[in-house]
Formats: sequence, structure tokens, C-alpha cells
Amino acid sequence: HGSAGDIWSLGISLLEVAVGTHPYKRLISDATGGNEAKFWSLLSHLNSAQQTVDLPATCSPLFKSFIEACCEKDPSSRPGAKQLLQHEWVVSHITTEGEDEAAVKA
Repeated sequence: HGSAGDIWSLGISLLEVAVGTHPYKRLISDATGGNEAKFWSLLSHLNSAQQTVDLPATCSPLFKSFIEACCEKDPSSRPGAKQLLQHEWVVSHITTEGEDEAAVKA
């Protein structure tokens, strides 16, 4: 899957931490029967024109932008790690060593 798959996984993982549940829970938790049905339901969604993931309104616009970049359906259009490190959401959370030390002491 390469680094594009890792970027996808990062986006899904961050979204799961942010909302407290797997982003595709509604697609994979129905009782229609077995893993095969769940796989085809998820695959159908990912190959559709629908938005890749549903982002709650409570997410900040910068976070939404970061997750949308990570979860770009076309792997060749998905940004790489170096590009994502320059994303405004990441940059807005960078602190200095002094700020980190002060936060730990607080």
C-alpha cells in the first residue's frame, strides 16, 4: 500500500480519536451477515462519489481540511508526509521546547 496507505490510516485514526468511534461504523456494523457483506458495503462507499468520511460539525475547519487531505480517495492526489507536516493544522500545534516544559509543569 505504500506511504499513501499510511497517510490514509493516519487520517482515519485521528478522526476515530476525535469522534470516539470508527468513522465507518455505520457501514460495517449492520447485521446483514458476515465480514463479506461488511467488506462490500465499505468498498462500495469508497468507490462512490460520496464524501470519503463524515466529519462532525464540531471539528475545526483546519482539522477537517487535514483529515480530508489524508483521506483523499485518489492515492496519487493524496499529500505525502512532508506536505502534511506543512499543513496549517499541524503547524498551528507546533510548540517550542520551552512551551512544552511550561505545559508539563502546569
